[in-house]
Amino acid sequence: MAELKKTLGFPSLIALGVAGVVGSSWIYTSSTFFADLGAGGMIVGLLIGAVFASFVALAYGELTSAVPRAGGEVVWGYTALGRSAGFATGWFHIGAYIASLSFYITALGTLLGKYVPMMSQMPLYSVNGEAVTLPVLAVGIALALVVFALNWFGVSIGAQIQVLLFVVMLAIGAALAITALVVGEPGNLWPMWTPEQNPATSTLRMVVPGITYVVGFSLVAVLAEESSLKPGQVGRAVVATVAVAAVFYTIVLLATAYVIPWEDVASADLGTIDAFTQAGFPLLGFGAFLIGVLGLITSFIGLFVASSRVTLWIAPGMMEAVKPRKGLPCHACTTQVPRRAA
Repeated sequence: MAELKKTLGFPSLIALGVAGVVGSSWIYTSSTFFADLGAGGMIVGLLIGAVFASFVALAYGELTSAVPRAGGEVVWGYTALGRSAGFATGWFHIGAYIASLSFYITALGTLLGKYVPMMSQMPLYSVNGEAVTLPVLAVGIALALVVFALNWFGVSIGAQIQVLLFVVMLAIGAALAITALVVGEPGNLWPMWTPEQNPATSTLRMVVPGITYVVGFSLVAVLAEESSLKPGQVGRAVVATVAVAAVFYTIVLLATAYVIPWEDVASADLGTIDAFTQAGFPLLGFGAFLIGVLGLITSFIGLFVASSRVTLWIAPGMMEAVKPRKGLPCHACTTQVPRRAA
């Protein structure tokens, strides 16, 4: 039986990983974090969180190199602990992915509502006190259908679009950083905390949220079997995903705190969007908003791809294709058996 097509190169894996990691809410919630933790607390705490996440990414990289199969944690759990553990891990992942995807269905329309007033019209029902409107639901369903169509024709098409969107996000981030360097000044950033904010405490409070900012690197491991790279290179791509995402976050947030006084950003509503708009660059403010929209779309694509691969792995009979052999290390047992079916 045919194996999964090896169509993903290093750029595609990085784009799928990083663009799947970089979400949307951080662009406009930076106002809240600046007000609560200071610019220093958010930025430094995020970097520390990324360092801790990189330790996990290193472990993922080693496991991906040893077991280069589609499914990531599901495969590792099955290889090390047996069928029941792998099966349970798969369903836990599917539950988490579906819950996240259901959030993205309404999140895109809600985000667009910041610029498109009609998104708040025609409420259908409410969840936890928040109304879900017809335009918001229609936009979310349309996004899901488009991503489904892309995934239907193979991961390579979705990966190419992901690379394109990732390049656009990088270009906008570079424009924000360059503009901030030209028109901003160090006094806008420093001191990075107000006298009322304790630097150590505020930074530590951001470490755990900072970890969550970069945890999507597992997508690279899930797609390992569809990579044209050597197993060791796929493992390095997992770690590179965390590093690139952390650098992107840091550059954009530093630009946000540098282009105007970060205390002004803290008193705004939409973080980076308002920062560049108030600085006299409404087009760049819209560009920051676009980063949020693209981040949401790319995260949706990443989760959709991951959920389909995990579902494939735990399908009836699929686990039998990679059966651990007693007395053999993981790498040996997974490279000496027939490859599982696509």
